[in-house]
Amino acid sequence: MLPGCWSAPSKPFADYQRNEAWTWEHQALVRARIVYGDPALHQQFDAIRREILCKPREVNKLQQEVREMREKMRNHLGSKQRDLFDIKADEGGITDIEFIAQYLVLGYAAGRTAPDALVG
Repeated sequence: MLPGCWSAPSKPFADYQRNEAWTWEHQALVRARIVYGDPALHQQFDAIRREILCKPREVNKLQQEVREMREKMRNHLGSKQRDLFDIKADEGGITDIEFIAQYLVLGYAAGRTAPDALVG
């Protein structure tokens, strides 16, 4: 998912998220929000998002996929200078914290009693 307008019809979007989306696309859903538009669209998107974020996952596989994606990003975006620390992209930086939070949501949201906390 990319920033910008969400114009995908809800059924194809839901089918894609259920059956074809990669783990990194589900990671993006953790942060995704609709900020303006038709209230019915908000409800559809929030329902799909909640369903995908709360689906049961095999946490060992999820951990490996999240770690591999983070390593790819770090290799591509991390500081190339050993004497400089990039607070956002280097190991231990903000992006690592984001990936940890995304992993925890995707790995442990299933079966929670307050999935509405994932919306908004």
